[in-house]
Amino acid sequence: MDPRVSAMWGGTWDVRRFDEIDSTNRYLCREARQGAREGTVAVAEHQSAGRGRMDRRWESPPGASLLASVLFRPEFDPTELHLCTAAMALAAAEACRREAGVGPVLKWPNDLLVGEAKLAGVLAEAEPDGTGGCAVVVGIGLNVDWPGPPGAGTCLRDQGAAPLDRELILAALLRALSSRRALLDSATGRREVAAEFRSRCSTWEDGSGWSWRPRRWSAWPSRSTTPATWWWARPRAPGRCRRGTSSTCAGAEPF
Repeated sequence: MDPRVSAMWGGTWDVRRFDEIDSTNRYLCREARQGAREGTVAVAEHQSAGRGRMDRRWESPPGASLLASVLFRPEFDPTELHLCTAAMALAAAEACRREAGVGPVLKWPNDLLVGEAKLAGVLAEAEPDGTGGCAVVVGIGLNVDWPGPPGAGTCLRDQGAAPLDRELILAALLRALSSRRALLDSATGRREVAAEFRSRCSTWEDGSGWSWRPRRWSAWPSRSTTPATWWWARPRAPGRCRRGTSSTCAGAEPF
């Protein structure tokens, strides 16, 4: 365990390291059910059963990627839990800029891209706590020295970064996450996180074959930072564009 105190967020990061684990997300979901506190972080050299969005397998050679998950216990409306995912994605992008000089853009709901190539993926899972609230586990797989299967992505090394210590990237990510975690404690802060995410997001996909960009934003609902209305912008499946709302959960709500 490696407690790290954040000057910006009132909690501490409890970093737990593993040479190999089935999945850092699965581990923290199990720990959340046992009452683990917010700020618990699982980091692995290798995952034997890593998962991505839609339960796709996430594979990476040992020591080639930053594989980490963070446990949140937010105390705000469940309709805003997606902001935990946004905070992690924004923090990871900032860490890449600061430590590697690489500036990825965000693709909703869970990718960091350089050009059209995938640099990292984010996966959020919610665990009800039995009291009406829930814990949220947000994991990230960030390609440092390996770009993934041929043609599938990129890595920091291939983007011209000097040899990188994954510990420095993790430290930078947690520093960047601390400030955004603090913002999640207020409605104003949550709006700030949502606005930052929108400003850095290139496009979104909802898993149905449709991609979309915000065209028209309605007034903010009183208890949520999620706009009530948005428009489909670019179909990837046959049919006409239509208005809709997302039916997915914590990791995939529209902003």
